[in-house]
Amino acid sequence: MTRLIDVVCDYHRDRVLDTRLWPRRANTCPNCSYYNTKIRLLPHHDMMHSIAVHETGHAVAYLALGIPVDAVVLRPDGTGHVEFRHIDTQPIGVWAGAAALRHMLLRLGSPSTADLLDVIATGAVGAASDSEQLHTLASDGVDITAPRETADLLVAEHWSAIEQAVSRLLSCGRLTGDEIKLHGRGHLVAGSN
Repeated sequence: MTRLIDVVCDYHRDRVLDTRLWPRRANTCPNCSYYNTKIRLLPHHDMMHSIAVHETGHAVAYLALGIPVDAVVLRPDGTGHVEFRHIDTQPIGVWAGAAALRHMLLRLGSPSTADLLDVIATGAVGAASDSEQLHTLASDGVDITAPRETADLLVAEHWSAIEQAVSRLLSCGRLTGDEIKLHGRGHLVAGSN
């Protein structure tokens, strides 16, 4: 099976691993061929579980920041998203999807470079992708580097809530923000309803 790391040029691989951000217009690179190749990200992990971890990471981060979440959704086709009524994009919340996947891999052992590249790529698909949102914030003068580290810490702090919410999301496909509650001093606990 072709891995993303096999079809990305050395320059883009190193840049992506260093910044944890997929570059804009990387698909125009003559030395990369990933955009013409069918690739399954994180092939040794259950795709639905990986997407659930990614999307739940976003939701939990926004809730921890005090931003209401309407729902986190996992579709049968392996895509997902977080729904909001009104949202000002927060870099910590955007970074938290990949941070949650990265944290999952670190807890399972020492992830390979190929796995870490795949984690970053999970947030790089579509016009409203995590990478596109972060690029837009950066071009607007918003610091996106410090929030990346904060997202890592937030995910680690609330990992048990993420795991609980992922389990529920996998069983029902949709979890409302009310089903992920803040308790006490910002401690997140997945709802039991």
